[in-house]
Amino acid sequence: MIKLTNIHKSYGKNVIFDNVSVDFQEKSCIYAVLGKSGSGKSTLLHMLFGIDNEFSGEYLLDNKETKSFKDKDWDFHRNNTIQIVYQDFKLLEQLTVYENLFFALNSNDENDDERILQALKETNLLDQAKLKVKNISGGQKQRLAMARASINNPKILLMDEPTGNLDDSNAKIILDYIKKLKEKNMTIILITHDSRVLDDVDVIYELENQSLVIKKNEIKEKKEVVVQKNEKTSNPKQKKKKKLLAYILASIKASKKELFLGYFPTFFIFATFIIIFNVVAWTGLGTLNEFFGGLSDKAIILDVSQLKSEYVDELDAKGIEPSGDGIRFAFSAEDLKNIQQIEGVVSADFVNFSKRSTADLDGQVLNLTLKKEELPQKLKNTPSYAKNENGITYAFESFGMPDLYNQEYNVDKLSLMFGSFPKEKTREILIPDSYAFLLAQERKVEVDKLIGSETEFDTQNFQNEKKNSTYTISGIYSTEYANQIEERQYIYTPYSNYVENKNELIQSRLDAKDMLLMNKNEETIGFFSPLYENYETVAKAMGEGYQQIIIVGKSSDEMKYITEELEKLFPHYKHMSQYDLKHGEISNIYNTGLWTLIIGLCVVSIVLGVIVAFMNKSMMQYRNKEMSILYSLGYSRKNVMTILAIETYVLTGITLFFSFVTLFFIDKYYLQYTPNYQFFTKMFTPTHIVVVMLFVAMIMLISLVWSLFGVKKSKLKTYLEG
Repeated sequence: MIKLTNIHKSYGKNVIFDNVSVDFQEKSCIYAVLGKSGSGKSTLLHMLFGIDNEFSGEYLLDNKETKSFKDKDWDFHRNNTIQIVYQDFKLLEQLTVYENLFFALNSNDENDDERILQALKETNLLDQAKLKVKNISGGQKQRLAMARASINNPKILLMDEPTGNLDDSNAKIILDYIKKLKEKNMTIILITHDSRVLDDVDVIYELENQSLVIKKNEIKEKKEVVVQKNEKTSNPKQKKKKKLLAYILASIKASKKELFLGYFPTFFIFATFIIIFNVVAWTGLGTLNEFFGGLSDKAIILDVSQLKSEYVDELDAKGIEPSGDGIRFAFSAEDLKNIQQIEGVVSADFVNFSKRSTADLDGQVLNLTLKKEELPQKLKNTPSYAKNENGITYAFESFGMPDLYNQEYNVDKLSLMFGSFPKEKTREILIPDSYAFLLAQERKVEVDKLIGSETEFDTQNFQNEKKNSTYTISGIYSTEYANQIEERQYIYTPYSNYVENKNELIQSRLDAKDMLLMNKNEETIGFFSPLYENYETVAKAMGEGYQQIIIVGKSSDEMKYITEELEKLFPHYKHMSQYDLKHGEISNIYNTGLWTLIIGLCVVSIVLGVIVAFMNKSMMQYRNKEMSILYSLGYSRKNVMTILAIETYVLTGITLFFSFVTLFFIDKYYLQYTPNYQFFTKMFTPTHIVVVMLFVAMIMLISLVWSLFGVKKSKLKTYLEG
């Protein structure tokens, strides 16, 4: 079983063992080691259990040289070969008596419960099974420690002063239990100074002069006792892994109060980080995202009024005022045809989203005003209602995009609540939620039931002739009324492909030549004059009269090639596209903003991670002591680190959830009343929540790495030796 040969152990100049050779080979035998305080009894125990390997000489365990053992070998032997009962028990105080035995088992099968109950009966602890260990007596803890150490039927059982602090009654229970373990063919080694034990031991050694001297030997030939073995799998460590999650859940459940207090500061840190993130994200990228919002990754917008910065600088250097490229006032049919022929382009068309009609298809306009007191009750229940002074004025405005391109460019960045955008050449309308609430309130129906229904407005034409007009509601869009009730809101009519009469447009431009070039310098007049030379030159520059073109590619993968081809056709125009945002003219601004945001948040995360680590330092010291107990039970260092990691992220998830819940109520009752509420309008959007979760994971990773750094084998051993 155990054989020590020529063992030398010292702490500096203080020699503990000098050339010690001894065997603990007998099965069904109780060995006792006596000695004065400080003579090395506990040191011997730690050496035998593999906690202290700083010695010279040979130590054979189960006929294997321990000097060659790796961590996994000791894990295996603590699971199956050797166990220990500490003088201070080293139980999992926050768990129940039953759970201490359950998590000590190196199996996970249907016989576990039966084995635990049997161990509880033998140690007279059945009535305490559901009690937390911290609530039982010292004698009961001693019995539990013995039951835990012996439940896997190890070949060798080490005990440190098993009866030293017990009264006669409890000492007798312990001694009787030790005798039962002896009958199970165990080799039992006791460190003791209790004379009550000595009559029942077979061999007594005493530590004298740095050596073990035999004082009693009553070993006789014994009939081999049938070993009571547990059924083990070929890989006992695999079964141990199955209990990791169960241990985590049990530990969290048992330590709710302590964890709540421990993570309470972390809760505030998370809430603070969420607020910081939303402010930084809004100020850092809000403007760019607002400009490019609603545009799909397959669409590109060209606008003759949007010139590249480098071209503007070039014109400025020549003294030319950059109000155009000197080639066109608007796009021509030939321009559109050239774009449509680019490989990868699915469709392209003229659009006039910068020129909207304020009338419906019949030329009717709307001027409807609801006074503040006439607003629907749903708006009156919001904090923003108090900020509204004049109610809401509703007006018609044609939708910005034809049906074909609605999905590619939501030019007004409208968020549909129900239904769809109005179709071209129909009497459909898209109404704001504020007006939908009013209709639903009047009709006593749910808001979504308004889709497909008709509504009437008192309208008038541009000659002030009034008329009652009927429309079909195709959809309802959100106005974010909780943030602010806008005093002017639009009811969208179908897209109107409006452009002025081409001939009149050309003539008016030609007639206005002198006025357009008035007060311009010679360089500017010389640059633009060729466009105004005659009717034909103006007509050519005017093209079809449309200043914008929308282009849609097959996929986002085609955008690079399409962009390059557009550069050849129109070298001076900006491209409004998601591709250009990330790779084009303003990509440096975007990427600088993005990386500044990311780096800034990473720095904040690192700082907060260190703060969390320091705040949790005392908790982690306690947890490391707990982990050292698991380590002594055969759990590997990897198991211990896995438990800490999973538990940390489970608790992080719970804490982050409550941080968001708390901020939800703060937002509801405070933030939305503040003048800077725009910073927090996207706080609960899926994108913001996911990004916050990633950064919080980083914060906790920093704290966790700091904590796991302390899960060293040497530190675990220190906790066990203490």
